[in-house]
Amino acid sequence: IAINGSLSVQNMVDGFVDEYVDETGVQPTVHGIPAPIVGLHMDGSDGGTTFTDTSGKTWTQASATTSTVSPKIGTASGLFTQGANSYISTPDHTDFHFGTGDFTISFFVKYSNVANNYICGQVDTGFTVAGISFVLLIGASGNAILEISDGTNFPSLTSASAISINTWTHLEIVRSNGTVMMFIDGVKDANTASIPVSVNVVTTPFSIGRPGSNVNNGGFGGYIDDFKIIKGSAEHTQSFTVPTTPFSDVAIVPLGTGSINQVYDSVNDSYSGHIVSPPSTNNMTLVSNPVIAAAQPT
Repeated sequence: IAINGSLSVQNMVDGFVDEYVDETGVQPTVHGIPAPIVGLHMDGSDGGTTFTDTSGKTWTQASATTSTVSPKIGTASGLFTQGANSYISTPDHTDFHFGTGDFTISFFVKYSNVANNYICGQVDTGFTVAGISFVLLIGASGNAILEISDGTNFPSLTSASAISINTWTHLEIVRSNGTVMMFIDGVKDANTASIPVSVNVVTTPFSIGRPGSNVNNGGFGGYIDDFKIIKGSAEHTQSFTVPTTPFSDVAIVPLGTGSINQVYDSVNDSYSGHIVSPPSTNNMTLVSNPVIAAAQPT
C-alpha cells in the first residue's frame, strides 16, 4: 500500500492501514469531543449587552457587558462588576443535568478583586445544599474551588495553586470517571478529588458572574473570555498547551479507526478524509489491525 506513492506500509502482505496519526503537536485530547452545551466567545461591541451562545441558548444580562478593552481571545471579553449584581443567566436545561457523567468547564479569567469571586453555577436564593447543582469560584486566596451537590452532601475540590489577580489565566475543570481535576494555564493541578456523585438537578437558572440565583454570596469582578461547558467528555486528563484561538463551536471528530478515513493535520489543526502530501514521515505512526486488515480488499 502506498500513500501518495511515496510512503509504503512495510512488512504487510495484503494489509490495510487501520490508523494513521501525525503525532506532531497533537495533544492528548484528540478524541471525540461533543459540541459545547454552553459556548460563549464573549465577542461583541464595547459596552454591548448581547451574549451569543453557539449552542443556541438565550442569555439575559444584568450590568454585564462585552468589552473590547482587554480581550484575550477574539474581539472582546465579558466584563463583570463585583458588588453590582453583574451577571448573565440562562434558564435551566437538561444539558445542565450532568448525572454521574464526565464534563468540562473551560475559560479564560482575569479577576480584579481579592474576595470570593463566584464565576458560575446553579444555586437557589438560599444557597441550600438541596438547591444547588454546582458552583465554581475563585476564593479569597486565589485558589479555584468547585463545589458539587448531590442534594444531600456538598463535596468540593480546591486547587493547590493560586490564580494570579489581574492576569489572564486559562482555567479548566473536568470530571473523568468520577475524578475531578483542574488545570491552570494548561498545567494539571496537584490536587484532585473523587466526586462520582450524581450532580443534583435544580430548576434555577444557570448564571455566569454570580452563583445562580443567589445574590448574597458575592459575585465576580473582572473579565471572562471564551467560556465553554462540554457535557459527557473530559477534554483533558493531562497537562496541555493553552489554546490561542477560539474554541470549536462544533463537535471534534475523532481520528478514524478501522479505515484510513480521517487524518488529523497538526499544522493546520484540521481533519481531512485522506492524506495530503505529508512533508515528513519523521513523526508519523502507521498502525495496522490484523483483524480489520484481513477483512479489507487490497
